[in-house]
Amino acid sequence: MPEAVKNIVQYHHPDRLGTKLVTNNLDTTSFSQANLPFGTALDTESTGASNRRFTSYDRSVTTGLDYAVNRHYDPRQGRFTQPDPLGMAASSLADPQSLNMYSYVGNDPVNRIDPDGQFWGALFKFIAGLFTNLKPNVISGSFTYKNVPPISVAFTPNFQNIGVGFAGVGFDLRLGGHWLPDLLQPQESWVFNWGIHDFTDAERGRIRQAIEKIKGDRCRNWLENTIKNLGRPDLSVESTRPKTLDKLLEYAEFNKYVPKLTAKDMRISEDRRKRIADNYENAWTNMSIANAVTLGPDYIRIYLMPSAFWQDSNLFNWSGRDLSGIITFELLHVAGFGDDAIWKYRGALQQHCGDPSDNL
Repeated sequence: MPEAVKNIVQYHHPDRLGTKLVTNNLDTTSFSQANLPFGTALDTESTGASNRRFTSYDRSVTTGLDYAVNRHYDPRQGRFTQPDPLGMAASSLADPQSLNMYSYVGNDPVNRIDPDGQFWGALFKFIAGLFTNLKPNVISGSFTYKNVPPISVAFTPNFQNIGVGFAGVGFDLRLGGHWLPDLLQPQESWVFNWGIHDFTDAERGRIRQAIEKIKGDRCRNWLENTIKNLGRPDLSVESTRPKTLDKLLEYAEFNKYVPKLTAKDMRISEDRRKRIADNYENAWTNMSIANAVTLGPDYIRIYLMPSAFWQDSNLFNWSGRDLSGIITFELLHVAGFGDDAIWKYRGALQQHCGDPSDNL
């Protein structure tokens, strides 16, 4: 019986400009293909031939033309046989070579390729359009594609700001180093200082809700009027502390208290840290829950205890505790007032802003 014929599978090993080496699955033999820069075959220097020869094009054995997706390319002439489908949109007066609709990659086949017969023109138009307007701090320009309205692009050299315009509408893709999805996120309506001891996302959400309640007219008016009535701060801090809610929120720093914090972390003495820790850790025994503390010597660092985020409960009469009241109490500390002065107003604070419960 005659020996069965095996199928031969060829393996092409291309580089950026074409397939130079072809191997197979049957043995260790191979053949090479050599071309001139525009794809003309050098048969005397080749040991074989395949239809994949020049860049990614498919060469016809019958016509000798390369199929370039959108048109055909003639490697013997070094040009396309049809004009660029993009028409004059693929040209630019800044590059006379692009005015020839039949030219291959601007007549620079060593450094450029054109995978689909129109890519080079579109790419050149895009790049050339970007750099039509150079300034020290911004690069801007526009480009067109077929019958689509011009697209304009502008960006700073460090790419921290990128803007795009289309059909008369402009928008920021990147602004101040933030991409569009980040810019669309709800932004804080106040300047907010998160401390180095961070909160969970849920806790941040609770704080935001509490601040929005404090910023309402009822609590805001009471707080600012109370600061005026209290007069000169009775703490050993400067008497020029902020007297409005917005300035207090800019001034204050919100931190999360956890028992593992050291005196160095909290920037206080070890004795002070121990008193705070003892109050927090023995809260269940003392039946007095510590919710927050504002620490010196600057008295701007508010530490919220985990208990400040506990949900309301009738257990041990904690149902009236309110995070907005807790934060308002501490903002009065930031304004420069001590416990004795603030506690005189506890009833009014609870009525207008929420119950602060037990604050250190």
